[in-house]
Amino acid sequence: MVDPITGQVQDPAWVFPARTFRRIAYLSRGPRGPEYWVIASPTGHDRFARYRVPLQDLWKKLGPTPSNNEQRLGPVTESTRDQGTTYEQLVAADLIRQSRGRFALYRPGMDIAGRDLLVQLVDSWRTISLQIKGTTQIVRGTRIQCLVKRWTFTPSEDFWLAFYFFDVTAGALGKYCWLVPSIEFAALTANQHFPLTINFQVTLEGENNRWRPFRHPIEDQAHVLRKALLALKR
Repeated sequence: MVDPITGQVQDPAWVFPARTFRRIAYLSRGPRGPEYWVIASPTGHDRFARYRVPLQDLWKKLGPTPSNNEQRLGPVTESTRDQGTTYEQLVAADLIRQSRGRFALYRPGMDIAGRDLLVQLVDSWRTISLQIKGTTQIVRGTRIQCLVKRWTFTPSEDFWLAFYFFDVTAGALGKYCWLVPSIEFAALTANQHFPLTINFQVTLEGENNRWRPFRHPIEDQAHVLRKALLALKR
């Protein structure tokens, strides 16, 4: 369900295996053939109630059940390609919602120098490329850590890095994000000499450290990027 005023998705959701949906959904004849449809209560006990789930549990229905071997694995500090794509899509959807149509967003057909998402101010030449990094893991008690590959990192005025924590328990991005211009990221990590990666590490609250000026409430990320877009010069 979507709130028509805010555009935000609301609880609950309904999740159906395709064969089950075809069996229990209502059927009518439309101008182009059969149409399946649902009239469901968000709280009541109707024929669709058993397929109703809270939004925060939606990922449990759609994700595979981990095997015993997978459950025993330790934390992973570097995202897989599939995980990275998930973070990119989550961020893109949130930026579209927050910008209220002021942003046009594009994903490249292939990985180009770490540019995961292109954010354009609609009806203008102004664009910023984002490299998006996310993690679900907490290390050393209160910290999150993301690794940036050196071979994908070439600082420029229109290139930013965006870091996120995804709270698996809440089923949502954490309350803060870190949006860092690539030139400033290069300056703040100049003392790192790892040959393959650059390490971004910060506490979840992110107080009193070098990254504090770049910490923003998750609901402000579109506002921060819009200011950056407007500040660009040809």
